[in-house]
Amino acid sequence: MNDSERKAYLKAVGSYCKEQRIKQDVTLADLAYIADVSEDYIERFENGEIDMPLDKVVLLTHFLNIPFEKLSEIHLEIIENKKK
Repeated sequence: MNDSERKAYLKAVGSYCKEQRIKQDVTLADLAYIADVSEDYIERFENGEIDMPLDKVVLLTHFLNIPFEKLSEIHLEIIENKKK
């Protein structure tokens, strides 16, 4: 994955997690507590500004009932869009 794909992936994953969090009425504070990080850290992750360690991503996606496979789907979408 090159740098531009990585940035697009981080932004897409963060955005998707934020969308799911809001749909499920979960707060930034809830996710921060689960991942043992600050609310600011979660917000920056949701905005695609930082790369979160895999163990924390797994915790958050599990808490939000996001199948881990969805992260692969997002990556494939980015690759496909780049080809167009």
